[in-house]
Amino acid sequence: MKMRTAVAEPCYPDLPTEPPEPPASPGEEPARTPGGPLPTDERPPGPPAPATPAAPAAPAIPSARPASPVELDPAQRCEARLHVRRITKELDALPDPTPARVGAALNKLGYIDGRIHGLERTDGTTRFVLDLRLFEDPLCLSGSVKGGTTAITAFGVSSDADIEDVKRPG
Repeated sequence: MKMRTAVAEPCYPDLPTEPPEPPASPGEEPARTPGGPLPTDERPPGPPAPATPAAPAAPAIPSARPASPVELDPAQRCEARLHVRRITKELDALPDPTPARVGAALNKLGYIDGRIHGLERTDGTTRFVLDLRLFEDPLCLSGSVKGGTTAITAFGVSSDADIEDVKRPG
């Protein structure tokens, strides 16, 4: 998360760079954000509401078609360009981009193994997918590297979709 925030910082100028200041005195209330206080989980006095039975969940059926990618907003496209630049610089320098070397290079840049998918080599080209989704941010990257040439495409995947089920560009 720290790496994502550091890379993306130029694309999100309105993000706070420091945590909010604590109250000056013990009885002072912290400043509230516009929109009022956050809701609490307190229940009104009285008997508890009767429980309603939940409807049984439908069994999961694998999709016959790949899910559609999600559109990236301008800030997400900006962030994607920054990730692409730093990854391309690192991968273009690899003399023999095997899946192990590509994975190690991505790890060196701060991308963890749990976010690197589909590392495989076919006909001398190593392919990979980076899942950079964070909260509601759908950013993912699909890349390939072969002999000093790296190609990476950004795409979006909703937070509830499996990255493998999304039809990727390229």
